[in-house]
Amino acid sequence: MEDIEVSLSTLEHALQLATASIPDLLGRIEALGDVLLVQLLPRACGGEIELDTLRGWIERLVCVALAVLKSPGLTGAEMDSANMLIVSLTSRSLIFAEQPPQVLKTTVKFTARVVCLAGNALDFSGAGYPMVELQLLSEPQARVVDNSTRVGSPLPEDGFTGGCCGQLANGTAELSFDHNTGCMAAGFRGTSLRSIKRGTSTRLGAGALAVTDEKFCLMAKTILPGPNGALSAVTLTRPIVVIVHGAQLNAARATVLWDSAFANEPRLPFEVPAEAPWATVARLLSDEFERTAGTALNEAQLMYLGEKLAGGGGGGVPATVSWASFKKTPLPGRSFTFWDWFCGVADLVGKFLQAPWSAGAVAGFLNKDDVQHLLGDRPPGTFVLRFSESALGGITVSWAGTDAFGLPQVLHLQPWYPKDFAIRSLADRLHDLMQLQWLYPDVPKQEIFPVASSERTAGLEAGSSYVPWGLANVISGAATGGCGGMAGNTFANDPDLQLEMPARSIATAGNVGLACATDIGSRAAPPASTHDIPDADLPELDLILQDLRATAPPPPPQLQSHLQIRVGHNADSGSMSSTMFPLRTQRDTY
Repeated sequence: MEDIEVSLSTLEHALQLATASIPDLLGRIEALGDVLLVQLLPRACGGEIELDTLRGWIERLVCVALAVLKSPGLTGAEMDSANMLIVSLTSRSLIFAEQPPQVLKTTVKFTARVVCLAGNALDFSGAGYPMVELQLLSEPQARVVDNSTRVGSPLPEDGFTGGCCGQLANGTAELSFDHNTGCMAAGFRGTSLRSIKRGTSTRLGAGALAVTDEKFCLMAKTILPGPNGALSAVTLTRPIVVIVHGAQLNAARATVLWDSAFANEPRLPFEVPAEAPWATVARLLSDEFERTAGTALNEAQLMYLGEKLAGGGGGGVPATVSWASFKKTPLPGRSFTFWDWFCGVADLVGKFLQAPWSAGAVAGFLNKDDVQHLLGDRPPGTFVLRFSESALGGITVSWAGTDAFGLPQVLHLQPWYPKDFAIRSLADRLHDLMQLQWLYPDVPKQEIFPVASSERTAGLEAGSSYVPWGLANVISGAATGGCGGMAGNTFANDPDLQLEMPARSIATAGNVGLACATDIGSRAAPPASTHDIPDADLPELDLILQDLRATAPPPPPQLQSHLQIRVGHNADSGSMSSTMFPLRTQRDTY
């Protein structure tokens, strides 16, 4: 920064003392202008340099150029060179100081701010303050503007090929002196896109560009005072994706995130690499998860995502990630893409699971093999929470249980979705299910999840004769699995009733049974082993179990949970009814 100050001061002294030739001065002005407008301007827009500092340097440089133009004895060639230099500096000084959102939804209002960094060095006294007009451009139209700006050629007077891409409301504003910032600026408030005209590449059927892949931009156009009359100045925003429905938001965000992270400037609008290094993609995913869910991802979680992008199978993370695998191509065996799945998980955590996720209570990024390894030797009732791999925005409970013969088995509950947590929280659902006792490895669920808070509806008025009711989550279908095969949810809905771990028992040589002991008001610690079987004739037991397995039906592939209405405490009689009324059943696959 000190070099810029020194260069400007040297130019000003050389002009004042006439110690340099006019061609030398113009060459030095042009070189310094490229440093300010090509190298430093992007950094100022990114917040690395104060924009006001850069504006002050550009204004001083334009003043020097104008002073050179007024020097006596200029030749015709020197005058033309000075004019062209001033026009170049002035037109390139028009920028978007405040960019519009990169995902624009039609009819939704947005704000933007255009600034002329050379404005205070220009004379607006003649024609007055000009108007700035916004126009939506397609990617091909943006390339025409970019090329004309680079070579200094005028824009086509009859408009762009293909006509206007969209109609804007409140798309004009006056470029005037802003007393708060001390610069020439035009502020756009309440601007919106009324309609959008897509390119032919999005309307050609098979192989067409998806609407959330199509990039636009806004162009700000105005007339500025030049050394030989008015001159046209334009500037472009960052690429924009236009959507018409909220369901398109996540796909549109993928387009702008990939563009922002991997575009190589300077570039032809809006070219972007088709592949990117995994390390850079990992940072993008972590930053996006933190923006949505509030917490960055750790190395193990990013490793899981990298393997998922690589197609799974334990092959490790990829060296590079393609745009197609990131957003376009469905995951193996699924109907959705990696980005769809990732956004579903991030949105679920951000809206409903921030507290347990931040506390480390949600393992999240685990597959079934990971869960089998973790829970294979844990006591019945030990569970983990992981994101569903086969459904969007779902979280499932996997827990150590037992099959119909009392042998260890890892079970997976049908996923819960945001619509479910809008009715009943995760903590309440976990408290409902007495099959779930210890969060892996051995943390009692009462210690990490708050006591059920939405079990009953709002309190009744004093003296009411109504019986209060509440919602409770129960497991339907095969009800084995939580505590050595305990059937149903006998005590699931009363936080005062806690369940001890069961002990497996062999009743007689030919009769295999399971016993569950209950203890009101207390909770036992998890047993040291999942195989606490009393002494018995083990060879004979093996034969019995083999016979039973051969004739018994296979266990269900999944267990479903649904809500039931529970009639609670009667305010007058003091009685407690245990009547349960099914409310609804989830039937999505996990």
